[in-house]
Amino acid sequence: MFQLMPMLKQKSKSKRDQMISNWEEVVVDANTVLETESEPAKYMWLLLKGEVSVLKRPESIYDENGKLTDVKHIALFQNPVDSNS
Repeated sequence: MFQLMPMLKQKSKSKRDQMISNWEEVVVDANTVLETESEPAKYMWLLLKGEVSVLKRPESIYDENGKLTDVKHIALFQNPVDSNS
């Protein structure tokens, strides 16, 4: 059954039609980067089929220019059970 997104429910039918008329369907290959967090989003994405991963880069491992810094002191992957001992 089709349901409107909460964002669209608040709009009038004419406004929804106007918004939807500006959308386009895009098919992307696996592992395609849609947006990066260092730049403002260019599009609003609506996933119709498939999966998407949202990745956040830890600010503490990048310098002010976005370059990777020394990460030896950071445990990126740590077993929560091990961290309690």
